[in-house]
Amino acid sequence: MIKLLQILRQTSLLKEGAVLAGFDLPYKTVTFGSSDAAAITQGGMKATCFAAMDPAPARYYHTRLDTADNLDLKTIEVGVGIVLETAFLYDEKGLDF
Repeated sequence: MIKLLQILRQTSLLKEGAVLAGFDLPYKTVTFGSSDAAAITQGGMKATCFAAMDPAPARYYHTRLDTADNLDLKTIEVGVGIVLETAFLYDEKGLDF
């Protein structure tokens, strides 16, 4: 139960950071193991998944065709803003209940 509460706190902190950055992130489910957060969690650390992609990944996703020219700089800028707002919230509030 504590682990579930921690996950909910992490995701709500990220969602709040997104709102402060001007975005409403929907809660979605990704297939277990299909995010970097899954690997981090398996390593024993706390993580939540933050992704900006179509649910059906592009054909180049995680292949040798996944190169820098596929990046959308505006999306990266938005993501950095959301992460910064979330980091400020974490500094202020932490993950304690």
